[in-house]
Amino acid sequence: MKILFNRKFKLTTLLISLISASVLLTTIILLFASYQSERKSLIDAHLSLSYSKSEKISDSVNSLFKSMRISLQETTNFLSNNPEMTDKEIQEQLELLRNNSSYFNSLSWVDETGTVRNIAPISVGLKGQTITGITRDVIDSKTPTLTPPYKGPTGRIVVLMSEPFFDSKGKYRGIIGGSIYLQERNVLNEILGNDMVDQTGSYYYVVGPVGKLLFHPDVKRIGEDVTENPMLVKLLKGKSGKQYVVNTKGVPMLAAYNFIPEIGWGGSTANTGFLY
Repeated sequence: MKILFNRKFKLTTLLISLISASVLLTTIILLFASYQSERKSLIDAHLSLSYSKSEKISDSVNSLFKSMRISLQETTNFLSNNPEMTDKEIQEQLELLRNNSSYFNSLSWVDETGTVRNIAPISVGLKGQTITGITRDVIDSKTPTLTPPYKGPTGRIVVLMSEPFFDSKGKYRGIIGGSIYLQERNVLNEILGNDMVDQTGSYYYVVGPVGKLLFHPDVKRIGEDVTENPMLVKLLKGKSGKQYVVNTKGVPMLAAYNFIPEIGWGGSTANTGFLY
């Protein structure tokens, strides 16, 4: 009788243990599934917000560059329609445009021979010098241009936007060029918040058409080649979207990206703190 009781007790204990383990395992599975579902919802919501932010900033940059292009066109038209202007008056015109718009760090007239005829501010120190390299290629092209980043004659990393300049008789007189110093303060830094990372770890950066960083919170990375980033492959093909990605530094992040059609650049909002 005692043996039978012991067997029943052991069987009951085993059944209770199995039921308890089953309930505990089911609870763990449900909690994990709930966590995963909630995490996915939060990530999806964050990606949507990031995409909206990236889209708005990219639209602002697109509109800004349209305005910058128009300002250069108006300057070339003004100079073409006023051939009697002296060298001093042209210098004053460039200074006026630069100070009023704050679009460019410097503005210049480089003639068809590659000689810097005027530059604002004059303190840049290039007036009278003959330019070679990328700027020379821009002059020879005789077309509106926005260059990839390059090291200019002053040693700065710059992007040059230019318009061909023709006089009133249609003779080619070189370019009116506006330079953006990528590692110094300018109107783009102010729009992009280039030196800011918010409390969630989110920041905005810009990549040029050849896959080099043009704007980034870490100014030391400007000019860095980031074409190995899988998201940027899509971005440089003119696509926009949002996704989880591991960047070229091996850091996982949530990112939203938008193509900027006016200039062929790409802007992305990245978040490194949300995943942890």
